[in-house]
Amino acid sequence: GFLRLLKAIKRKKAIVAFDCCYDEYGNWKIRDFLKNVDIFMLNEVELRAITRAKSNASGIRRLFSMGANHVVLKRGSGGSEYYLPLMGTKPIHSPALSVRALNATGAGDFFNAGFVYGLANSFSALNCLRCGNFAAARKVSSREYCPPLKGDLKDFLRSQNLTEITVKRNRAGVAKEAVQRISFLINAMPNAVISLAAGKTPIPIYRALVSAFRRGEADFSRASFVQLDEYLGLSDSHDSFAHSLKKNFIDKVNFKKENESLRFDLTKKENVFLFNVHAKNLAVECRRIESIVKRKGLTVVLLGLGENAHIAFNEPCSSFSSRTRVIEIPRGALSARKARFRGAKPSRALTLGMKTIMGAKIIILAATDAKKARAIAKSFNGKVSERAPASVLRRHPNSAIIVDAAAARKLKKS
Repeated sequence: GFLRLLKAIKRKKAIVAFDCCYDEYGNWKIRDFLKNVDIFMLNEVELRAITRAKSNASGIRRLFSMGANHVVLKRGSGGSEYYLPLMGTKPIHSPALSVRALNATGAGDFFNAGFVYGLANSFSALNCLRCGNFAAARKVSSREYCPPLKGDLKDFLRSQNLTEITVKRNRAGVAKEAVQRISFLINAMPNAVISLAAGKTPIPIYRALVSAFRRGEADFSRASFVQLDEYLGLSDSHDSFAHSLKKNFIDKVNFKKENESLRFDLTKKENVFLFNVHAKNLAVECRRIESIVKRKGLTVVLLGLGENAHIAFNEPCSSFSSRTRVIEIPRGALSARKARFRGAKPSRALTLGMKTIMGAKIIILAATDAKKARAIAKSFNGKVSERAPASVLRRHPNSAIIVDAAAARKLKKS
């Protein structure tokens, strides 16, 4: 009846994380149900016994050939690893905490509890592993049963740089990585709410997303879109971020179409929510967008990075507690962005605030070229500071920083 149980759980759209435990009889009949498990969890002894492989890498390959989806490998003092089929045998690795081992009984169960806590809170795979490692370390460092408190775990996470930094060779590699992540999320969560940065830097990502849609690898029909930021007071609408987003992305994929009578109103697509720059009361407009975010949530936000480490229109010294608001564009900011306009330059903008952005389940920041190297280093080498707005992402448990080699050249190697 176990296979029927798993199928019933899957029909409820739940995630199944399954720890195999050790089979003293050596039967290991997992092939019949493995494909119905989302995350298969085991230790190195169990991996070798199940697959009869001589190495972890070959064992992981055999698990995938048997139908495994994602695999978590518990390695004791060697830490823990997360394997995905698209990554092959190259895992996401988290080292074990350095503690004095007094009693390892139940360490695997404690790891599971920590990992699933992270999973339930939409943490990244890396931070789920960190949660598991922390819970296991608390267990093995105590002679008795010693459940870690949620507050202890939160204190530990606050002491970590929670961002996952991925360095690709070039701009094309950054775009490919970002699109793989976004496409995976859209397929896993068809009702996702996404917010994408506008401008020139993300255009290769838009193009790759459109290509993924045309190949049938991404479906936006049930997804929603919330605009990240927009200029105010433009004399030519072709200069707007909304125009760029529609031209390069929104109108080229299958977001739910607007009513015919509203086709000229960019704010009225049924699942596309753009700023209304013509609103008579901009404070009310900000509250409208903020209420949409509060009601629907933000699943994934794709950010660019300014040379001064700004994200969206949140310039240096923007409050980490800020919400959607109108901002005065600082003198020189448009020149730094190399923004060109057909008419008069805008002096104000609308933007999602820092706290609004940080409320997203997943945040992806993409940056390319050597001119972004200083901002990347300032944000992810130094302290978390409002002087470097992007540095706040280090506190987000599911944030991914994807950069090319040129932008990463000043990053400290951890």
